[in-house]
Amino acid sequence: MTACVLLPNYSNPCGSLMPDENKRRLVELLEQRNIPLIEDDIYGEFCYQGDRPRPAKAYDQTGNVMLIASFTKLLAPAFRIGWVFGGRWQKEIEQLKFINTYSTSLVLQRTIAHFLESGGYDHHLRRLRKHCAEQINDAVDAIQRFFPADTRLHVPQGGYVLWLELNEKVDTLQLLQQALTEGISFTPGVMFSPSSSYRNCLRICCGEPWTVTHEKAIERLGQMAQGYINQSK
Repeated sequence: MTACVLLPNYSNPCGSLMPDENKRRLVELLEQRNIPLIEDDIYGEFCYQGDRPRPAKAYDQTGNVMLIASFTKLLAPAFRIGWVFGGRWQKEIEQLKFINTYSTSLVLQRTIAHFLESGGYDHHLRRLRKHCAEQINDAVDAIQRFFPADTRLHVPQGGYVLWLELNEKVDTLQLLQQALTEGISFTPGVMFSPSSSYRNCLRICCGEPWTVTHEKAIERLGQMAQGYINQSK
């Protein structure tokens, strides 16, 4: 194995959070086997309650963990600015960055730096976390009301995505094709599997402010899913 790429904090698509002890054991295990860990912490700031979860990098004693994150999800997708703590590969990463892109927009970097220094970023994070938590709660409430009774729903502690497991009779690829004709979109489970597994699963993104339109879309999607189940009886 060349390396592991993992998202311990609110991973996409499940929104799962790895316990701190598991992070510590993971870092130790990979270090013993000389396998680098590339940790993507892009969702780590999207915590709903308590303190922000620690990255696995916090348990790295030898530089075997590369921690990467970005402002893309937190501020604006167009910024395309992130950072890397490269561990023992830091110099090589800097060289590759120089060779491939030379530099990143200085204006955008200074803009973000000023936002951080002024305290505006912390205020923004508090509002963002509050809104994401509310949007997740609204979506969960609608799913519980409108989806088939045997739907299994994982409610995350952070992030802004929901993972649903539907009745095995539902093929979410087919469900998506029908939903798109009515302007409803989601990500079918097979998109997250190299072996076409999770065909009865789907991911719903809750990154937009909740509206009546979203609730009606959830209601209609639940009706479509129930229709597939009824047809197969």
